[in-house]
Amino acid sequence: MFNSTVGIRPPLVTAIIPLYNKVRTLARAIKSVERAGRDVPIEAVIVNDGSTDGSDRIAEALADRHKWISYVSQGNQGSANARNRACKLAKSQILAFLNADDEWQPNHARNLIDGFNIDPSISLVVNSWRRYTDGKRRLVRHFDVAPGIVSNHFLSMAWGDSYAAPSATAFRKRHFRGTGGFVETLVDGQDSALWAEAALCGRIWYTGRAGAVWHQDTSQIPMDYARRNRQSKYENWLEARIEMLAGTRPMGVALNGTILRHQMIENLICDCEVNGSMAAVMGIEWLRDARAETLEKWGRTDLAEAIRKTIPGSKPLTRLSHRG
Repeated sequence: MFNSTVGIRPPLVTAIIPLYNKVRTLARAIKSVERAGRDVPIEAVIVNDGSTDGSDRIAEALADRHKWISYVSQGNQGSANARNRACKLAKSQILAFLNADDEWQPNHARNLIDGFNIDPSISLVVNSWRRYTDGKRRLVRHFDVAPGIVSNHFLSMAWGDSYAAPSATAFRKRHFRGTGGFVETLVDGQDSALWAEAALCGRIWYTGRAGAVWHQDTSQIPMDYARRNRQSKYENWLEARIEMLAGTRPMGVALNGTILRHQMIENLICDCEVNGSMAAVMGIEWLRDARAETLEKWGRTDLAEAIRKTIPGSKPLTRLSHRG
């Protein structure tokens, strides 16, 4: 077995690991952090968020065995809360997120460090990732971003290109603190909101290099719950953020070298169309109407009318707002 550098020197990278009922995959995730620590000093902070399947016992045993692992436990307060708590405990200046059922590639930490070293204004570094869905490998997708500074973050989000998978992403600590961290009041899209803040407070660097393996378990995807829950969602956050920025400076002015107004609004319109259409198909009338009203507010009455005409149980709309 190789000699890892984790725990030997002050850490340069902290693995931020929220834990909820991942008894079968936690050890694999920790092993991948150890592999990534071959030549980079790393620590891991695990926050157990009320697991009931024995994950907490495995995490505690791993922390007892490895001094570079810190472990705390709390009642179930959600992954955003668990991540925020872990980030407060981190000793390094690079906060690298890792879901307890995903893995890091061996060079992930080194690639993150190289990205942050390019310029101190870089708030977020994103490595590439590959996905396994229900144990089957999927092809690596080609995104609308190229290696380097990401100038079209909101357009990429609008077009459905989630190039920034949480387990392949890291925040600079001072920028993370400036954003206030993950928004704990959102029922979904906490990571999307934080990546958006990274685009507003600094710059995002996409390395294009190997970073993480995303293990997607479709039986655990809570989208039905997220859509039916009346708690705020990413679209609500995004609209509020657009309006907040409009109140502080003229929108359309270059922010961090990028004109963001049209990008943010297109992101909002596309997300409202997609989620409004899905809500209509699922018969969630309050969400359908809420998203239709937002589309009308931002000048897309055509999309609002199409959503309202969608029949429950039918297929979702073909995206009318998508790029041509």
